[in-house]
Amino acid sequence: MKNSAPMIKVKSIFIIITNFSSVKRKTQKSLIIQQVSQTKHLRFRIQAQKQLNIFSIFFVSNIIKMMALFLAMSILLASSEQIKLTVLYDNYGYKPGFSYGWGFSLLIQGLEKTILFDTGENGIRLKKNLEKMGVNPKEIDLIFLSHIHHDHTGGLAWLVSAHPGIEVMVPAGFPESFKQGINNAGGRLREIKEKTEILDGVYSSGEFSGSIPEQSLWIKTEKGLIIITGCAHPGIVRIVEEAKKQMKAEKIYLVIGGFHLFGKTELELKEIIQRFQTLGVERVCPCHCSGDRARKLFHQAYGKNYYSGGAGFSLTIP
Repeated sequence: MKNSAPMIKVKSIFIIITNFSSVKRKTQKSLIIQQVSQTKHLRFRIQAQKQLNIFSIFFVSNIIKMMALFLAMSILLASSEQIKLTVLYDNYGYKPGFSYGWGFSLLIQGLEKTILFDTGENGIRLKKNLEKMGVNPKEIDLIFLSHIHHDHTGGLAWLVSAHPGIEVMVPAGFPESFKQGINNAGGRLREIKEKTEILDGVYSSGEFSGSIPEQSLWIKTEKGLIIITGCAHPGIVRIVEEAKKQMKAEKIYLVIGGFHLFGKTELELKEIIQRFQTLGVERVCPCHCSGDRARKLFHQAYGKNYYSGGAGFSLTIP
């Protein structure tokens, strides 16, 4: 999560200013009181008392102003720490003006660094949607690829060319030719094998075993754990179970991404939804390869805590 140092600095400055003002107030007040007590003439006493009253009003007014400033800065800092998730690429549309097609990409803002989770199938479409959001590719700090399939990596070449030197995190099981291609294109390759904290409170699940090496992204928040999946080839329930176990998470606030359920029967889907609820998943956003039947059943089960996703969909987590 974002560094708490700015908030600590604001509090420290406020304490210093308050203490300094307090000392200054006490010193000036003592001098005025001394002047009052030592003055023998009533006229001078009245003048000194007026000075004391004026000073007291001035001091209280400035303290109120400082407190208001401190409160405003606290609110500003708190709001800047909100996590914003935006579906940049999906085979479902959501917001007018966003291009959509088969694939998945999720922009994650508000963390220590801005992350692009997968790049969709087409760089031109990815570029268009970033422009629609008003996001410069160079504002993205790192690319996190869940697995090798083209509908999740197709936009990579364009993005690396638009932001040379960008860090690209991939499962260690990616083909060597693909990894070498990242380096050749000007990206900075980082391979992930085991569960790894890649940023403060942000984790790669590590590489799940199976026919298709895949990693998911886990984010710790005050609301609970956020789980982001590409296609969930290892099994969506398995990923959620592992996240809950490895992160020792009491609450799972959100699971978002491809659930890979389009071939499941209705009975299988209902069992999966039941397992989600047993595991304590509070909100769901099945995208991409989840399947229309699965999306419908999840919507029925989760009601207002179901999000449809789609290109242009955005969710802010305080």
